[in-house]
Amino acid sequence: MGKILYSFKDDDFFSGKLVIFCSDERFVKANLEFLKNHLKIERINLMVLPGGPEFIVDIGPDLLERLKILVNARQTKQIILITHSDCGYYNIKFNDSSKDEILKIQLNDIHKAIQKLQEIFNGISVCGFHAYMGDPGIIKYTQI
Repeated sequence: MGKILYSFKDDDFFSGKLVIFCSDERFVKANLEFLKNHLKIERINLMVLPGGPEFIVDIGPDLLERLKILVNARQTKQIILITHSDCGYYNIKFNDSSKDEILKIQLNDIHKAIQKLQEIFNGISVCGFHAYMGDPGIIKYTQI
């Protein structure tokens, strides 16, 4: 083992919260600040991947199994989904569509994802948010 670079004292408990959002670095810090400062959530389990919660709409058996393991192992009581405007994943996947059409698809997908998670995980609270660039350098959130 190498030289210890950092140590952290952990409380060793599970918050029961899972957050799924896109890996777009323009939104990662803002999402974490939103969760901490607005929703008052300090500890979370994270799933961060391109397109964020989009994978839930067309979930394959492998990802579904991983999600179920995470939800059960971490005693999840709440799942929070965050999508954002100008998502590279959606822009590439729907490159023949306008920005407005892509936004409609994204919002429709997050509604479907919320519904699907509520069906799969009966009794777990599921909510969604949409982040978008407001004024230059300002990211704003609306609840879905």
